[in-house]
Amino acid sequence: MSLDFDGARLPNPHMKEEHLAWRAALRRFIDTEIMPYASDWDEAGAMPNSLWPKAAEVGLLGLGIPKRLGRAWRQLARLDCE
Repeated sequence: MSLDFDGARLPNPHMKEEHLAWRAALRRFIDTEIMPYASDWDEAGAMPNSLWPKAAEVGLLGLGIPKRLGRAWRQLARLDCE
């Protein structure tokens, strides 16, 4: 089930193509990796640790980390998920 709020969203003049691409990637990830399992995880009270490396692989983690620190921080994030 895809959530689509774009029809009700006011245009944002500051939104660039990279923002739109990131939003689309996030939506695809949620639709394929989270929504099919969300109710099971809710019942279990936890998400599987295997979700974090998948999110990191598509660039959804470490969003507040400057690019100049990127590779080292990505490696640390992977260690935390193993």
